[in-house]
Amino acid sequence: MLIEETTHIVYTIIEPPAFAMDIQLVRDFIFRFVKEIKHQSVAVELLGKVYFISDFEPKPPKLSVVA
Repeated sequence: MLIEETTHIVYTIIEPPAFAMDIQLVRDFIFRFVKEIKHQSVAVELLGKVYFISDFEPKPPKLSVVA
């Protein structure tokens, strides 16, 4: 079944030390964004890797940030 959704693109640049300190804020924004746009999941690109984040994901992904 094909699901049509409006595309929303958000760009940001976060320096690694600031990202590491504010990872919970970033995660909270992503999950809130998923719920507000009523999509099943969103793709997040981080350090060249793509992660699909769903609103039902129970735990944050383990990420290591190199400064």
